[in-house]
Amino acid sequence: MLKLITFGFVVCLLAIAAACSDDDEKTSGGSTTQAKTASPAASVCAQKDAVDAAVSDLANVDVRAEGTNALKESVDNLKTEVDDLKSSVSSDVKDEVDGLDKAVSDAQDTLSGINDDSTLNQRIDAVQSALTGIATASTTLLSALDKEC
Repeated sequence: MLKLITFGFVVCLLAIAAACSDDDEKTSGGSTTQAKTASPAASVCAQKDAVDAAVSDLANVDVRAEGTNALKESVDNLKTEVDDLKSSVSSDVKDEVDGLDKAVSDAQDTLSGINDDSTLNQRIDAVQSALTGIATASTTLLSALDKEC
C-alpha cells in the first residue's frame, strides 16, 4: 500500500512538471495535433505543446483503474512526441531533448517486463525512479523551450 501511495506521489511530480511548463496556450487531455506552419519556431512550439500534453497525459494515468498497459502506452506516446521534437529543435536545446529522450527510453525499458499489478509492485522502486527521471527531464526541456516559444 505504501509503495502505491509513493507511486501516486511520482505521478503528482509529473503533473507538477507539466504545470510548471504551461504557457498561455492550454491543451486538453489526449495528444495534441496542430497544423505545422511554415515557421520553424512555430513548428517547435507546436511540438513542445505536444510533448507537454503527453507529459500531462502520463501524469493522469490511473494505473489502478487502467492497468499497466495504459502506463506503457502513455510512455510510448511521449516517446513519439519527443522523437518528433528532436528533428526540429535548435542545437541550443539538444542536450535537454536528449535528456528527456533518455529518460523516456529508460522508462520504456523499466516497464517492458511489467505485465500485471504484482510485477508492478515488485518493481515499483524502479518505475518510480524512471517516472521521476521523466518529470525532471521534461521540466528542464520545457523550461528551455519556453525561451523559444
